[in-house]
Amino acid sequence: MRVTQISLQSQISKIKYTHDGDLERAYEAVLKQIEYTKYEEDPEDDGVENILKYGTACYKKRCRV
Repeated sequence: MRVTQISLQSQISKIKYTHDGDLERAYEAVLKQIEYTKYEEDPEDDGVENILKYGTACYKKRCRV
């Protein structure tokens, strides 16, 4: 009998549009907001072991991920 261990994974994505073109500042704000709001608590409660966090800042046709 073969036993397979399953590792649960989740992804958190947050996108922010900046009106002044400062992508770096908007990107840092997105990451801080993900940490501040503690979005990862719900998946952790469900047994998720690996949580990927992605922040994206956009201005017109440019993006910072």
